[in-house]
Amino acid sequence: ERSGICAIQKKILKEIGYKPEQKEVKKWLRDFKKHHYEISNYICSDFGIKAMYYDSLIMQYCLNELMIKNRNNNQEIIYVLPEHDELLCPRDKVEVVKKQMEAQYRKVMKMALVENGKLDKDEPLPDYIKPVITLG
Repeated sequence: ERSGICAIQKKILKEIGYKPEQKEVKKWLRDFKKHHYEISNYICSDFGIKAMYYDSLIMQYCLNELMIKNRNNNQEIIYVLPEHDELLCPRDKVEVVKKQMEAQYRKVMKMALVENGKLDKDEPLPDYIKPVITLG
């Protein structure tokens, strides 16, 4: 948590020219964690780095399935353009890409839960763990 407090202090100093005391930042964090109690154990825990890793795996697996495996199996290659946590694709391929993203999300989330001891490798991923996919 200490490195998080220092990072917050530096960011505020850079943005508005004011460096809050550590005590003040600790209170902000305490209040923030209290308000967001469901995720409080992830705040200032380096979980953001793991989340970015999981996100990159989802994208990597999607690209592999849609472009490489389809080519190797003589299926239609679906060309997609990754942009952060999005895949841009032709309009007529949206449903196929959406299904692939959902499948890879479930695969990566199960792997993450197994790695972190939250789920046995033989257990199915709980139904309440679902991706949020928006089309635009």
